[in-house]
Amino acid sequence: MGNEDLEVDLPLIDPKKDDWNLWALLDEGCNSTCHGEQWRIHAQAVLKRRGYAPRRLSESKSSFSGIGEVICTGRWRFPIGLTMEPSTVPVHGTLDSAELAGKEAPMLLSLPAQSKLGLIKDMRAGACTLREFPGEYLKMGRDIQTGLLLVCITHYGNGFYSELEEFDLSNVREVQKAAFVDARSCWNKAHGAGKPR
Repeated sequence: MGNEDLEVDLPLIDPKKDDWNLWALLDEGCNSTCHGEQWRIHAQAVLKRRGYAPRRLSESKSSFSGIGEVICTGRWRFPIGLTMEPSTVPVHGTLDSAELAGKEAPMLLSLPAQSKLGLIKDMRAGACTLREFPGEYLKMGRDIQTGLLLVCITHYGNGFYSELEEFDLSNVREVQKAAFVDARSCWNKAHGAGKPR
C-alpha cells in the first residue's frame, strides 16, 4: 500500500526542513522514545528561535537493537506543547528521548509514551485525540518520505513555562482542564459540536 492509497488528506511534512515546528513520528514498534543526533541539532535551532532549549539529562552510552543496532549517546529532555482543535487550548509538558549517534531519524514517539499521553488514533481518518480531552484533535501530518503519521509537538500557546513536569495527561493541571472546558464551550456555541472543518 503506497501513500497514494491513504484515505485522508493530511499535509505532507518534512520534519528536517520545518523551521518553526517540531514533529514526532508515531512509532508503535518503538519501545523507547528516541531521536537522531541530526534531528536534535535541528530541534535546538527551532527551539532557540522560539526562546526555548532542550536539556541534556545524561551522556551514558548504550545500544538499541531492533532492525540493526545503533548507539545511544545519552538522553535529552524536550519542552513540548500540544494544542487541541477546535478549543486551541495548549497542554504543556516535557518529553525525554534517547539520542541515536549520527542518525537523521526524526523523534520516534514510542508506544509507552503514546499510552501515557492517552493518545487515541483513528488511522482511517488520520486523526488523533487525547483521552482527557474528548472531541478534540491534535495537529497531524504525514512524513513526506514514508507517509507515516506525525504529530506537532511545539504548539506552546500562551503561558508556557520553563520548568515543566514530565508530560502525563492523567495529571494535567486543573487550570488547563478548566480552560479547555471554557474554550470548548465557547467554540460549540459559535460553531456547533464536532470536528472543525
